[in-house]
Amino acid sequence: MIINKIFTNRSNNLLPSWHVVYEWEDVFAQKLDLEFFDYEAKYNNPNTLSIQNKIINSYKINNLTSYFRKFLNIESKYKLVFLLSPPAEYSFLTNSKMLPIIIDFWKQSDIKRLNFIFKNTKTVFITSLEVYNYLKSVDCQFHISHLPFSISDIYKNKAYPEKDIDIIQTGRQNSVINSYIDKLLEKYPDIEYVSQNKEKGMFNYFSNKKGNLGSFTSREEYIKLLSRAKICLLSSPGIDNGVNRTGGFNPVTPRFLESAVNYCYMLGRYADNEDYNYYGISEICPNIDDYNSFEKNVINMLSIKFNKFEEYDKFLERHYTSKRVEQFIEIVKNL
Repeated sequence: MIINKIFTNRSNNLLPSWHVVYEWEDVFAQKLDLEFFDYEAKYNNPNTLSIQNKIINSYKINNLTSYFRKFLNIESKYKLVFLLSPPAEYSFLTNSKMLPIIIDFWKQSDIKRLNFIFKNTKTVFITSLEVYNYLKSVDCQFHISHLPFSISDIYKNKAYPEKDIDIIQTGRQNSVINSYIDKLLEKYPDIEYVSQNKEKGMFNYFSNKKGNLGSFTSREEYIKLLSRAKICLLSSPGIDNGVNRTGGFNPVTPRFLESAVNYCYMLGRYADNEDYNYYGISEICPNIDDYNSFEKNVINMLSIKFNKFEEYDKFLERHYTSKRVEQFIEIVKNL
C-alpha cells in the first residue's frame, strides 16, 4: 500500500480544538514523507457534495468511484485524513482511497449509515479502544483498526516550566469536580483556581484571584497557560454530566497527555475502562471518588514540588505521536 498525502483543513479551520490535530499531522507527514493536500484551500466549500457524491448518497452505490478508477487505471495511492467525528455523508473524504482517523465517536452514531459510507474503505482508524470493542460487538461491517491519541514529539524533553497557578481545569467542565472545587475554595480561600467559562458569547479563562485572564486561543498560548499550573483537574467526557453527550463512551482525552508533558500533577474523575487501562492513566493521575480524598491530594500536591519526572517520562515515551506512526505502519502493512 502506497500512501502519499495527508488531507488537511488547516488553512481555514482555526478552531482551537483542531490545533492538536495539526501537530499530529505534522509528525505523520514527517515520518512517512507525506505531502499535505489542503482541501479547505482547494475547494471553496468542501462540505458541498459533488453531483457524483449526491448520486452515491441517494442510491447507495459508493462502489461507483472504485469501479471508475479501475476502468480508467487511475493511480491507487492512498491518503490519510483526520475526521473530527463520523461523517454523515459519503464524500471525497471517505472514498476508497482514504484512510480516515476518527477522533470523536459517540454511541449515537448511525452504524448502518457508516456501513454504507465506509463500504469500500480499507480500514477506519478508531482512537478509542472502548469504541473499537463496541463496534466489534455490533453490526459494524466496515474494517476498523485501533490507533489511540498521542502527544506530538515537539514536546519531548521539555524543560520543567515555572509554576504560578495552583489549580486549573481547562475546557469541558465536570459537575462533580466543580462541586469539590467550590468546597475546597471555601475552606482554603488562598488557593488560586483557573477555569474556562463563557462570557458574552466568548470562552475565556478566569482566575478566582485575578479575574479574566484572556481567551488563549492559539496553541502556544494554551500550552503556556497549562504549563503554569501545579495541578490539572481532568475528567473523561462520558461520566457525571457528560453521559448524554457521548452515550456513555469515555475515551482518554488529549488533555491528560498535555498535562503530563507540562509536568502538572493531575487529579481526575474517569472511567475504569479499557482506554484508561491501555494508556496507564492511573500511573500518573489518581481517580477521585469523594471530596475528602480530593482535598487530601490537593493539599499534598501543593505542598510538594513536582517530583514525578521519571514516572511521567516513562508514561509519555509510550504515547508520543512517533509511536503512533509506528503502530500505523504495522497496521497498514497487514491490510
